[in-house]
Amino acid sequence: MAEAEKIATEELQNQEGAAPSSARGPLKLLLCVVLMVVTGGSLAVMAIPSKKAEYKVEGPFFSFLLFGDDGKKEDIVVSTPDGGGTRYLKFTLFGEYTSYEESYFQQRLQSPDYSNRLRERAAMIGSSRSLHDSAIGEERMVFSALLRKELEPIVFPVHIGDTDYFYDEDESSGLKPGFSAMSATFREYFHRGMMHVDGPARVLRLGDGPEVTFKGDEDDLEVRSHTGDTVYVDVTHYDPEFIGDVKVGVHGKLRRITVNAIGQ
Repeated sequence: MAEAEKIATEELQNQEGAAPSSARGPLKLLLCVVLMVVTGGSLAVMAIPSKKAEYKVEGPFFSFLLFGDDGKKEDIVVSTPDGGGTRYLKFTLFGEYTSYEESYFQQRLQSPDYSNRLRERAAMIGSSRSLHDSAIGEERMVFSALLRKELEPIVFPVHIGDTDYFYDEDESSGLKPGFSAMSATFREYFHRGMMHVDGPARVLRLGDGPEVTFKGDEDDLEVRSHTGDTVYVDVTHYDPEFIGDVKVGVHGKLRRITVNAIGQ
């Protein structure tokens, strides 16, 4: 706006120098109109509200998925069906992931539920496969894909409401993830997923999925999306007066797991 005023003033001075005094009145009037238009346009631009910041998924990021107490990557060692359970498989898990914030995964590493659950599920999968099925060629890729599918709900669990820790209770609705939360198959990003809650009618609906009624004492209620994907909800502290939508989803996704496996 200041630059526009300067240019208009200089133009007026040049015209005043060349124009007779009888023409100065109309010129001044024209200058006022120009300044009003410029100023009004500037104010109009200033009055337009800024577009709300979008939540962007960042990455990919890379990290080992399991660390020991010494801060070093941890190996998982399991017996396999080979030789009647006398053979062993040792492997590490290296993950490629996307997330709203890279720091989210670092927070998961510090969560009390994380390491033991990840270790137990990975060991369960590893112990059910032969050395050939875990460490060689294309079968190794199948093993990696299976681990990614099974471990992703532990690394990036479903949040219900805008909570720091995923097992926390949503302040507005009183809902929180149920006991089977880490078995949920719903993988929509948090800022894209929504659950409709009708407290007075005791009804939940995940996106465009079917409505699910509840009594109020369920601590592991299964709710499905229109594609059949599941979340598990604890409704024992629901707000009976709340009617509205609550964000539901994950803060990141595992894109790939690389397995470094050695048979013994």
